[in-house]
This record gives sequence, structure tokens and C-alpha cells, in this order.
Amino acid sequence: MKLPLVSIVGRPNVGKSTVFNRILQKRKAIVDDVSGVTRDRNTMETDWGGFNFLLIDTGGYIPDTDKIIESKVKEQVEISIQESNVILFVVDVKTGITGLDNDIVKILLKSEKKVIPVVNKVDNENIALIADEFYRLGLGEPIKISALNGRNIGDLLDKIIENFKIQNVPEQKDVPEEIKIAIVGKQNVGKSSYFNAVLGKKKMIVSDIPGTTRDSIDSILKYKNKTIRIIDTAGLKKLKKIKENIEYYSSLRTYESIDRSDVTIMIVEADEGITNNDLKIIDYCVKKLKGVLLVYNKWDMIEKREEKYSSLTKETYSKLKSMRYIPMLTMSILENLRVFNVLDICINIFEERKKRLNIKQLNEVIKYAIDKRPPPSYAGKIISIKFGMQISAAPPVFLLFANDTRAIRADYKRYIEKTIRNNFGFKGVPIVIKLKRKKMKRT
Repeated sequence: MKLPLVSIVGRPNVGKSTVFNRILQKRKAIVDDVSGVTRDRNTMETDWGGFNFLLIDTGGYIPDTDKIIESKVKEQVEISIQESNVILFVVDVKTGITGLDNDIVKILLKSEKKVIPVVNKVDNENIALIADEFYRLGLGEPIKISALNGRNIGDLLDKIIENFKIQNVPEQKDVPEEIKIAIVGKQNVGKSSYFNAVLGKKKMIVSDIPGTTRDSIDSILKYKNKTIRIIDTAGLKKLKKIKENIEYYSSLRTYESIDRSDVTIMIVEADEGITNNDLKIIDYCVKKLKGVLLVYNKWDMIEKREEKYSSLTKETYSKLKSMRYIPMLTMSILENLRVFNVLDICINIFEERKKRLNIKQLNEVIKYAIDKRPPPSYAGKIISIKFGMQISAAPPVFLLFANDTRAIRADYKRYIEKTIRNNFGFKGVPIVIKLKRKKMKRT
């Protein structure tokens, strides 16, 4: 069943993101005193009174503007209005009705959508009396709330679900498996352009101004009978370069997005190559045991492509070192080159990540590896690995039983890992080798 859409709109700095967070009962949208913090549409599913719906936070709406970012925000808000079933028009009781509020009302009335006027920052009954002036907007009875302290949020939610005619009763069927893919990379590397390319519509704001995307945004995509949740994230910077609270929290959101992903697409500019900061992010993905795909974007800017690909491959895997199992791909969104190949590889990585090996075949490979290169002895004691098993998938974890684990160090574990990869794949997937001491029976 398609969920109803509820959009939060209004001019900048009236508290839209605080309303969004309050309804969700958690700090999802970035909130700051600087106007214009929310730029993209931020969408989350929530529920009230047995009804599920999608709540959309939007950027501050300025109808007539020549500023690039503000005009892009305007475009996104208008898309949200068109898609929505219910619109929450948020105004600020402390500033009263402004000319910009009136301009937005005209646009909302033309949409012929259900609009609920929401007067924010009504912290007590005395202020509530002042809020009556918002009847003049011509949108009906305003709901007087304080998003900051939660005042009358329940009344607002009751008003929202009055507009839902069909109760959302979960259907009795299996929930389709969802592949969660995070898109990360430095600012202005093409993350949002890729996001838009695969979705086929202007979901994200795209401009050549670095830092356009600040929140992490989710969208659901159906592709080759797969359900894919794509998470676009704010451009990453080294933390020491982050001066604004907004950018700091955006970076934290990016790491949170990696944490909840199955596969992370690391986008890098082809002409620049992989940087130390890119490697740190990839290393973070690996430590979190996420699947990883390295994508070199803007391949259209490369002239001698064969030569560049050869040198890029050599440079990349030299820098990846122990992470050489991570696949790399070149892409051009402008030329529509390998845009969907990226998704194909991500799906393959997802399947590899949840793969379980046959225990007999696994031990045949482990025995072969040990016979070819036995583990080093320890204090004159011969070290023997007798058995191995896969104890989990997604991420894959393998447990080896040995008579003494002290001599089996990181380099030998990497050797066993490499042997497993050579025989069973796991391309793009970090795997874990654990050790457990097992007393061997005397014969």
C-alpha cells in the first residue's frame, strides 16, 4: 500500500526541521540557528493512531529569488507540494505574518492540496492568544504548537491523520529484502548527480557549489526485481577542516549512513585519483564490515582513457594494500557511462556479503592452505589448525580452531583470508578470521 506523503513547508528559520524532529521523536534533521540549513527533501516514515505516513522536511521556501541555492530549494519544495497528500505550512508566532508567508499561501492555495497551518513557537497560553492572527491566512484554524517543547504535537498529528481515509493495515506477506546502499565522497564529486541519475527525477539539489547536500537522504528504488534503499550523504571533509557545526554534524550523519548500509559506494574524481581522506573513509567502511565499491566519476573529462585506466588501477591497488579485494569502476554521469553497472556490482557485493560456504569445501581449502604454508611454530611448539567454520554471514566471519593461537598473527590470517577469497570470491566484502584455542586429543 502506498503511504500518504506529508510535507513540511514554510519560509526559512520558522522551525520546520524542529517540527520534523519532534514528530519523529528523534533528532533526524539538522537544526541550527542559521537560516537555510535544510536544503534537500528529507524523508522518513513515521506513524500515529494506527496510520503510517511519510514525513518530508523541506528547505526554506523563497518564491522569487535569483540566488542559485535558494532557487534550487524552491524547486524542491514545489516538487514536494505536488507529491504530497497533506502540507504542513509552518509559520513563526514571534514574527507574525510576513509578506513572504502571504506569497507562499498563494502558491499553496493554487496547489489545491490539503494545507494545515501550523503556528510554531507557541510556548504558553499567553502566546497562544497572539497566534489567532494567523486565521487571516485563510487556511482555516491554525494548530498552535511548540516544536521545541512538544506542546500540542499530538493535536497536530490527530489533524494530519484526519485526512487519511484508509487505515494502513500491514498486508500479511513477506517484506521484500532491501539492499541499503550509501553514496559517499568528498564535496561536489557527483554524489547527488548519481542519485538523480538512477532515480530518474530531481530528488536532490545539484549545483556546482560545494556542500549543497547537508543531510543524509533516503530513497527507494526498484531495480531488476530488487528493492534498493539509496542513501545520499553530505560531502565529507577532514574533521580538522570543519569549522561550522552544520558541517560537523553532516559528517557525523555520513558515518551514520555508512553504519546502516550494506554496501557503500565511494565516489572519487577520476582526474584527481584516490586521496588519503578517501582511504580513511574506505578503511572506516571495512572496519564496519560493509561492502565497498570504488567508483571513479567524471570519466568524460579523461582524454587518454586506456592509459589513464592502467595507471589508475596500478595506483589504486597500491594504495589499497590489504583492501585490494575492493572493486573499482569508472563512470560518467554526463555520458551515461556505466551508471547502472554501479548498481549491478553493488547487488553482487550484497549477495557475496551474505554468502555461506559449505563447511566441507571450506575445510578442504583451509587444509590446502595449511599444507602449502604451515603456521609458524611457537616456543618450539608445532602449531596445528585442525578445523574451520563460517559462524556468520552479512558480514562473513570464519572461526579457526588451533592448538595454540599465539603464533597465528595478522599476516598468517591474511594468508588464510586470501586463500578463501581466491577460492570462494567475496569480491568487495570484508571478511573476518577469528581464532579459538582447541585442545587436541593425544593419540
